[in-house]
Amino acid sequence: MTAMAAGLKQVVGLGQVATTSRHVDGGVLVDGPIHWASNVFADSLIVLPVRDEHGGSSVVVVRSDAPGVRINPEPALMALGSTASTSLELNGVAVAAADVVTDDLAGFVGAIRPTFLLLQFAFCSGAASATIDGCRRKLTGINHVFADEASALESDRDSVRNRLYRFAQAPDSVTPADLLRLRLDAGRLAVTGARLEATLCGGAGYASGTAVNRRFREIAFLPIQSPSEGQLRWELAQFE
Repeated sequence: MTAMAAGLKQVVGLGQVATTSRHVDGGVLVDGPIHWASNVFADSLIVLPVRDEHGGSSVVVVRSDAPGVRINPEPALMALGSTASTSLELNGVAVAAADVVTDDLAGFVGAIRPTFLLLQFAFCSGAASATIDGCRRKLTGINHVFADEASALESDRDSVRNRLYRFAQAPDSVTPADLLRLRLDAGRLAVTGARLEATLCGGAGYASGTAVNRRFREIAFLPIQSPSEGQLRWELAQFE
């Protein structure tokens, strides 16, 4: 599992990492909270950022069953019950020098972020396509009045996909602003598509066991998934 959200925010100037490290013989000791992470299983490897006593920031790896790691009970979540998402507390967790991935958090984030965002784009694009397919199946009878909106969604989906495929061929050559803009556009597209599909399905879309309802609940999480819509918009504003 990764717990890098705080590290990504620190690198762009949105607060500091809450987990800290102290140098000791053979490695470091890590303390502090991980406010949110997914795939938190009993035998997970946790990749997380830490701040040291000298003002530097590193990336380390710890086992979720290591002494000093406390996994808090999972909260009851809407549509995310199988993601094993929760918070953790680290108290004097020993990390060997070999498990310090890098002492350059900013460089690490710069290297992984393009691919990380492209993976998120791919999910948003696939989710949006599923909602558009669902919309097309429901454009009958009075729902035909929504045909133009469905067509606009298809056009936006094609734009997002074309950029996704182009960026994926050479992610390191894409500007940060273009990556952020695509992530924002892809998330908004999925949310708009889910809302239209639910509208076209009417009350049937609120049956909890339907694919329409599952998509609606899953996609509702995208605006707050790290990087959140607020963070994306804030970062884009720095380029203007």
